[in-house]
Formats: sequence, C-alpha cells, structure tokens
Amino acid sequence: MLQCRAMTPVTPLFPRIDSPSPGAALRMGDDVLDYATLATACAAFRRSLAEAGLASGDRIAIWAHPELDTILGFIGAISAGLVTIPLNPGLGEKELAHILDDAKPDAIFSAYEADDRARTPEIPVSGFAFSADSIVTPRLFVERDPHDPMLVLYTSGTTGAPKGAVLSAANVAATLDGLIDAWALSSRDTIVHGLPLFHAHGLVFGLFGALRAGACLHWIPKFSPEEVARALSEAESSVLYAVP
Repeated sequence: MLQCRAMTPVTPLFPRIDSPSPGAALRMGDDVLDYATLATACAAFRRSLAEAGLASGDRIAIWAHPELDTILGFIGAISAGLVTIPLNPGLGEKELAHILDDAKPDAIFSAYEADDRARTPEIPVSGFAFSADSIVTPRLFVERDPHDPMLVLYTSGTTGAPKGAVLSAANVAATLDGLIDAWALSSRDTIVHGLPLFHAHGLVFGLFGALRAGACLHWIPKFSPEEVARALSEAESSVLYAVP
C-alpha cells in the first residue's frame, strides 16, 4: 500500500515577518514598508483583533478594498490564527448575503468602515489605523495546526451559488513553496502586480507568495500599463503577475 505523509509548512508562514530582517517588504504608491515595520503593523492589528474579542479559530471577513490597510488586515488576521474570508467589493446584495450566511464570520474588517457598516448591520464591522509608534510583540504568528482552516475563498458562482474553498496553511505553504522553487523566487525579487486581493492569484500567489519568498511586493491597486512599466524599471530583479 502506498503511504503518503502530509506536508507540513515551515512555521511561520512568513518567516521574514515573524523574525524581521532588513529589506523592503511592501510598496504601494508612496508607501514603502520594510519587514520590521510590516511586523509592527501586524502586531498592532492583532491587538485590535484581541480588543474586539476575536481569538485564534474565529472567522473574519475582509473587504478587499484597494488600500494598504486591507493588506495589513489580511496579514494580521492570518498571523492571529483567524479563518479569513476575502470579500469582493463588487459583490451584489444577493451574493453577499449568500457568502455571509454560508461562512458565518464573527466580524468583518473594512478599510472603509463607515461605508460598509450599512451593508452588514448584523455583523460587527471594524476599521484599523496603522501607527508607526505601535510596539512589536515577539513571535508574531500564533502557533496553529497547519491543517486547520486558514482561508475560505469563494468561487465565482458560474454554475450555481458561490462555494467556499477551504485552504489550510499546509495547502498554501505547499503551493507557494512549489512556485518559489519552480520560478526561483528569492528575497532579491520584487513581485509586481495589479490584481485584486479577493481571489487566489492576487492574494495567495501575489501577496502571500511574495512574503513567503521574503521578497518585496509592489502592489498597484488600479492597473495601468504606465505604473506597471515604472514599477518593473525601478527594481533590480522583477517578476510580473498579470492576467491577459
């Protein structure tokens, strides 16, 4: 009988955030965060989650608005051990109601807190303001079983109601490690992309993949050829993620 052993990811999922080392982690417009600052922001976000009563294993939905706080929200929620559900800002009321009823998040995070509060009056909606004066906590990432749910990504619903695909840290790490190996990604690279953060390409491959590799993510929240060309010309070693 063939026996298969489950792959267990390196803990934590993003080593350069958990034990920050020098180097740029994230670029978005005029904002440039190194890995130490990104760790500080995630630690502050985790404290805000704890103050809201959320703990490892709870579920949080995140509106994938094109803002820096959205990125910090995704990384902070993952680091806190929360099951994270990205929400497409373009969802209609019927699709949104279906996803919320199916996923049953305990809270929702939005960079546009006031705008989104009216869309989900029955679920707490919170925002977050990053402060560089926040104190970094040691060992940023919560220890968790690598096979516990980490993400719930909803399908497009082409053939019926959207279905939640449950991904664990083991799923994500195995996929990203395969890509990092195949594409020879490293901390020397800058990954440029202008993809939205509510699906696997933009969120998992783009954001999480860059951080897993210890690279720098240059995110362009609204795609333009001029911005992409400028981003590619600025980095010594660039990778572009895009959809034709």
